[in-house]
Amino acid sequence: AHRRRDGVLEVIPVGGGTTWAIGLEGRTAEVEAWDESGRSLGSAETRFSRGLVHILPVDHAFRYVLTPGAEPATVLASRRTHAEPGETVTVVGQEEHTFEVPEDAEPGQMIWRSFEDAWIDFLVTEAADEA
Repeated sequence: AHRRRDGVLEVIPVGGGTTWAIGLEGRTAEVEAWDESGRSLGSAETRFSRGLVHILPVDHAFRYVLTPGAEPATVLASRRTHAEPGETVTVVGQEEHTFEVPEDAEPGQMIWRSFEDAWIDFLVTEAADEA
């Protein structure tokens, strides 16, 4: 990542992945994807969660340019960062929400939920063995 003097960040992801995140001091961002030849591929989808801007990859993108925005209107929180398949999880924004993690969720998978026009993420872990 390279922060330019104007506050814009240029990021080249290394190693692939299904999503990645960057902290912008609690602010959201507009993100534009660029290919290796310097051609704009348009906007990249973002999700603000747990204080980070998560960027969903754009096919053929080589780099992303992030223009910091405002703090989000609504921030979701949970005491949990991990969740097990079948577990009921509580999320708090302006109101309290619950959802059930799908039974077929795979350990290591990131799951997303949206409430109140905001996002929150959870990493799926294996169910604990109760012997």
